[in-house]
Amino acid sequence: GPRVGEAFMDALGALHAVNWQAARLADFGRPAGFLERQVTRWTRQLESYRQRPLPDLDAVAAWLTAHRPPDAPPALIHGDYHLDNVMFAPSLPPRVIAILDWETATIGDPLIDVGLSTALWPDPSDGDLPFGQSLSRAAPGAARLGTRADLASHYARVTGRSIERLPYYQALGLFKLAAILEGSWARHVHGAADDPFFVHLEEGVPAMARRARALSGA
Repeated sequence: GPRVGEAFMDALGALHAVNWQAARLADFGRPAGFLERQVTRWTRQLESYRQRPLPDLDAVAAWLTAHRPPDAPPALIHGDYHLDNVMFAPSLPPRVIAILDWETATIGDPLIDVGLSTALWPDPSDGDLPFGQSLSRAAPGAARLGTRADLASHYARVTGRSIERLPYYQALGLFKLAAILEGSWARHVHGAADDPFFVHLEEGVPAMARRARALSGA
């Protein structure tokens, strides 16, 4: 039931509570100007291999540039927090026992993680993202796991952080992921990648851009 989503966000709250200064991680990232760099960096990367018009993604980029919130107090962040990157205990009640794949971890705005994890969480009203989601709205029992608003509210309760600007972070998380995946699509188009997953990105990247635009209201 909904406790799966709550356990998922409890683990994220625990990660963000890590005292990264005491853990001697001060050199692990550059938190100053973290948000300011994101859209410029990923737009530049997208343009380096863009193969096709992506009007929804362009609209999201413009909206993100115009609506950037002030920097939040930094935390240790995962950078790619979603269901495929956590491991639950084999017994009930639901409990995350491991967070996997730390390649994108850094010191930055913790709402980056909240934005991506909730944006990828399937709401009943969503269209599915047409590639490899570990949880889709059509999955058995998915409707009982709670909505992305439920997850965000639980995170706010357990951490005391404001989620008032969450749509910004949801749109940013999907914008960044779509930009990365468009690179995989470009390699597929040029015959430089044979991963069968990449064929789904023809529809998958535009679908992710549509969701990002809908969440932001851009």
